Amino acid sequence: MYFENLTKQYELSKTLRFNLIPQGKTLENIKNDNIIEADKFRKENAVVVKKLFDKVHNEVINSTLEKGNILGDIGYVADLYFKPSKNIEERQMLDEAFSALRECISKALKEHKLYKELSGTKIFKYAAKDTALTEEEYNILQSFNGFTSYFTNYNDVRATLYSDEAITGSVANRAVNDNLPRFFDNISVFSLLDGQLSDIPDINDYFTVGMYEQFLSQKGIDAYNEMIGKLNIRINLINNSNKKNNINKKFPKLKELYKQLLSDKKTLFIDMIESDEEAIERLHNFEEEFMPFVSGEAFNSFYNDLYASGGTGVYVKNDVSLTSLSVMIFSKWNEINDMLIDRYDSSYTGKKKKYEDKYIEERKKQLDKYKSYDLASVQALADDKNINILNCYVDKINEDISNIKTSRKLLDNVLYVEHIREKKLAKNLKAVDAIKTYLDYIKTLERDLKLLSGTGDEDNRDIFVYNSLELILSNVTKVDSIYNLMRNYLTKKPFSEEKIKLNFNTPCLLAGWDINKESDYCGIMLLKDDNYYLGILASGCRNAFKNLKACESSEPYYEKMVLKQIPSSAKYLSSKQIYPQNPPEEIVRILEKKKKDSKSLDKTEISTLIDYLQNDFLKNYSMLIDENGENYFNFSFKKPEEYNTLNEFFIDVDCQAYSVKTKKIPEEYINKLVDEGKLYLFKIYSKDFSEYSKGNLNLHTIYFKMLFDERNLKNPVYQINGGAEVFYRPASIDSQDMIVHKAHQPVQNKNINNEKKESVFDYDIIKNKRYTKDQFLLHIPVTMNFGAGKIYNYNNIVNKCISADPDVCVIGINRGERNLLYVSVVDKSGRILEQKSLNVINNTDYYSLLLDRENERNNARKDWKNITDIKNLKEGYLSLAVNEIVKLIFKYNAVVVLEDLNRAFKNSRQKIERNIYQKFEKMLITKFNYLVVDKSREQTEALNTGGALNALQLTSQFESFNRIGKQTGCIYYVPARYIGRTDTTSGFVNLLPNLRYENVTKSQEFFNKFDVCYNSQADEFEFQFDYNDFTDKAKGTKTDWTLSSYGDRIVKFKNESTGSWDEEVVDITSELKSLFDEYGIDYISGNNFINDIIKLENRDFFLRLTKLFNLMLQMKNISLDKTTDYFISPVRNRQGSFYDTRKHNNTLPDCADANDAYNIALKGLWAIDKVRSSEDRVNLVMSDKEWLTYIQSNLI
Repeated sequence: MYFENLTKQYELSKTLRFNLIPQGKTLENIKNDNIIEADKFRKENAVVVKKLFDKVHNEVINSTLEKGNILGDIGYVADLYFKPSKNIEERQMLDEAFSALRECISKALKEHKLYKELSGTKIFKYAAKDTALTEEEYNILQSFNGFTSYFTNYNDVRATLYSDEAITGSVANRAVNDNLPRFFDNISVFSLLDGQLSDIPDINDYFTVGMYEQFLSQKGIDAYNEMIGKLNIRINLINNSNKKNNINKKFPKLKELYKQLLSDKKTLFIDMIESDEEAIERLHNFEEEFMPFVSGEAFNSFYNDLYASGGTGVYVKNDVSLTSLSVMIFSKWNEINDMLIDRYDSSYTGKKKKYEDKYIEERKKQLDKYKSYDLASVQALADDKNINILNCYVDKINEDISNIKTSRKLLDNVLYVEHIREKKLAKNLKAVDAIKTYLDYIKTLERDLKLLSGTGDEDNRDIFVYNSLELILSNVTKVDSIYNLMRNYLTKKPFSEEKIKLNFNTPCLLAGWDINKESDYCGIMLLKDDNYYLGILASGCRNAFKNLKACESSEPYYEKMVLKQIPSSAKYLSSKQIYPQNPPEEIVRILEKKKKDSKSLDKTEISTLIDYLQNDFLKNYSMLIDENGENYFNFSFKKPEEYNTLNEFFIDVDCQAYSVKTKKIPEEYINKLVDEGKLYLFKIYSKDFSEYSKGNLNLHTIYFKMLFDERNLKNPVYQINGGAEVFYRPASIDSQDMIVHKAHQPVQNKNINNEKKESVFDYDIIKNKRYTKDQFLLHIPVTMNFGAGKIYNYNNIVNKCISADPDVCVIGINRGERNLLYVSVVDKSGRILEQKSLNVINNTDYYSLLLDRENERNNARKDWKNITDIKNLKEGYLSLAVNEIVKLIFKYNAVVVLEDLNRAFKNSRQKIERNIYQKFEKMLITKFNYLVVDKSREQTEALNTGGALNALQLTSQFESFNRIGKQTGCIYYVPARYIGRTDTTSGFVNLLPNLRYENVTKSQEFFNKFDVCYNSQADEFEFQFDYNDFTDKAKGTKTDWTLSSYGDRIVKFKNESTGSWDEEVVDITSELKSLFDEYGIDYISGNNFINDIIKLENRDFFLRLTKLFNLMLQMKNISLDKTTDYFISPVRNRQGSFYDTRKHNNTLPDCADANDAYNIALKGLWAIDKVRSSEDRVNLVMSDKEWLTYIQSNLI
């Protein structure tokens, strides 16, 4: 096997997860010592600390923005903004100008003297200096002394404040992209007032471009908005006076600037509903604010402004908004579009003939130029239909408001009168439906109002209408927040994953396990009777095991882990450690020289220092000597002069400086410590540690047990690391909400495909049992392949192994639509050894299960019901699928080949939950990073290849998808091009451009490159061509081909009567005969009749011919219900037949997905050939010519 030596190649880390079961009085002591409460308090008060940190950020932001001279002259930006009818280039210039302003603000913020104090421990110290702190706030800050890890995510989020990008959460974005356009718009409105507000002192300062810097900070924004509020009152008085005096002039209101970020003291980090009471209160508060508004004067004012405009300057975007308006007004989605076409046709005076191709193309091009239409122009289209569009629109808004009011009455009755508060709100389906209906009607109102938003870029927008609309939307869009909050709360899982990190009053709890750091890190590991225990030393008792003698072998005992490690010898073996040991003067001189310049030591000095470290310091240093006077480590070094550098020696030390021994501690002593509250003792538990557990072990259990296995301690492969964490997760399902399947009662099987429809158990089954009890959890990081270091060119190592083995096979994996995964295994000659779908594994149809679960989830989302979990089902399937592939690798000595699909494709496929492209790929890679084959409970073969102590490493360590390239170890990536368009029996690959009917002339030009005749003996039409007439992709390979109309194809189309997708099976030859007969083309003679085709000038003929030609090249055919799936070739092969997977034998792929998987495997064989023929770096980029040459030279 090529992979036999691919073990112990590089280090990698994993975090193991277990449950913790409190022993003896541990739980009682935890409660008495307020351990959970203290950390719960710390978690809750992290919000307070974040607000105090926000004050520091606020100081940086506002003091920077208030100092001025940040933006410079923004007159250039204003000129661009105010320019009417901007073209694309000018809009781009404006975007670039905005970007430059953002960069100025970001730079100024980062130059603030406090900017570098905004993370780590420094921000704690600065926040504590605030003289305005209350005593409580100061004490809360001090309670986090040493606990900076609580704020890692906070610091990441707050870093966005200082970004120069146009993103939400950036100060520069708020100042430039959000507020500057409002400031400019107000200048435009102010100019319309024509001096009517000139009596207000300094009024011009608020409407002068150069003064904008005065309004960047929150202080400036408050002053500006205060003035805008006063001015809007004056504008309102002016408008009322004009109305009384019959002066037809109304001025729009001015816009306030948005608040600067972090200025709102009510800002929350994560807004979510925690209880039924909060949900009802939030909804009630929303109603109390929203309903008076929706019944107020704002809508009447909007209607008046809308009618006053006559629709002029009020825009609807030329996209789905226009379609929606068409449905609203005419009850037909395409009515407005049809009217626009009619208007264009009636006003056309050009020379092109109407309804000809060129005319239709030109019409579409001209209509697409309009990004939006104002309502006045739409009304003009409908004048002959006796419909007033403004009336219809207002009627629809009023209908929305009426529905809101009606549904609100029903909601109030169901929620506030009928609902029993003791009952879970989410289980009251009538109440949930009432809430959803009410909020849905408001969302409908929001959508209808937004129809008139236009693009936002129109130059002649009616200021009055859009000011009124903006006021309404600023209130109506508040529904978005409450809608999401209520939906998320009412559909959330019935249990909570939220947990509290426990620190046991120790900031660096479990940061390491070194015996000399035990009193700092407070963690010990104990073993007894094949069970494992975690001990945590209580405050004031941290030296409980110092100088404690081992017990006699006759009394009951625990084995305590005694770990000693030099974590980084380059730092450890420094002058700080060595000088107190009184080294020779020569060593002192060398260390001083090294301190000044580590590269200055010559070979003799390096050897002298290494000799001292080997034979003196590392042997005699007291910290490396155990209580029995023995050195913890059994170092075995090369001779000092054999090391070329100090770093080489340090690496050698690091690989050996790890020792785990055990010391017998009396059981009585451990129990005494627990009883006295000096030691918190937990049993480390997983189902594998249960006395009832049988069968194979979980990998986490294997890794953990290996930490203490004698074979590992003798030659360490696994290393326990610092950084372990203990969590507490309170029960989140109480007894009244617990779902219990009683013993001896039939339970329906979830898998509907299981022949056994129900099962009966002798015990109660509690759904989500682990969430019905309080849980303690342990996360513990370990290193595998300790001392192996890193490898930066692992692909080269794997390729050498493959090159040395002539019998390597290939597994091609297709990630299709009909099959979750399809595999094809081929030998070195391309012969199929095995092909199969992985839809069904262990007699379970996962494709159907995932599809059903997906449908359940979609329906649940729509109806606001509890969304069933799909994650565990998906991951369970993936795990089984990966195991199937592992079996194939071992069975056939094979590598794996995948399509090199782009990341956007894989991410988009994740939206369809049963298509699991990227997740499968990552699981495959990480599994192969450290492949343990033997999972038996006994672990007798742990040292064998693939065993826990000699795991296979078949892939490079996973970092990110972007860094993978064309290979990661035994997984190769081949281009997806032509996978589904290659006939491996004839060598034909469809390279023809995707034929789309454009016009008659272009169709004639295309088909004139073919010789077309009818083969009466085969009853087929044949299209002969040469690729050189179409493309140079086939240059240097076979270019002359004959396409045949053989066989049938599946055609999918939108059924106009039902509005849904439909399909039909088309016999291409029959359809071509009908077409040619209809247009009088004589094909019976068998001669080339292309001239008869191209002399036709009929659009319909070429439309139909183009469709049939495309169908002839449609090799993959999959029905809508996915029950039919076949590949069919339009080219005869060497045997004179057409490859059709429906007529396959065992030597050929048996369906379309199988054909894809087979072609992937063949591309993998090409890659293996490249590996074997390359002496240096392998270039695995496959060109079209290389694929064509390979496939035509290896026909099956």
